[in-house]
Amino acid sequence: MNHQIEYRISTPIALLTLIGTACVDLIQVILEWALIGVVINWLITLSGYFMLWFWLKIYGVNLFGGKNLVITFIAIILELLPGTDQGSFFSLDAFIVIRNSWKEDKKQHEKKQAEKTKIDLAVVTRARLGASRRPDFTPRKAA
Repeated sequence: MNHQIEYRISTPIALLTLIGTACVDLIQVILEWALIGVVINWLITLSGYFMLWFWLKIYGVNLFGGKNLVITFIAIILELLPGTDQGSFFSLDAFIVIRNSWKEDKKQHEKKQAEKTKIDLAVVTRARLGASRRPDFTPRKAA
């Protein structure tokens, strides 16, 4: 039984998110080169993170929870420091958060599959034991 994993953030949505964060980073770099970025880049950073938080919240991913908290906090600090905002920390943070979300979803799927397999094995074993007329009640070998 090979079941597909249902990710909270699908691949097209992840690509759109990363393109959007790359655009925000590009705007910051252009404004930094125009020498007005020092004044307004903090506003772009905070509004970008608010949009990312809202976007991920729609899909059930917490930007400021679990493993993502430390990574996001470091990325925000690096984005707000003058001179370091030319790095694409915003896009990198979005990528790491999406990757962590996919890992969590995969882990949850594997946990559900393992639980389902345990239940299926228990049902099959009970059925075999109940159907067996052998005196020692050992299950029959599968054909």
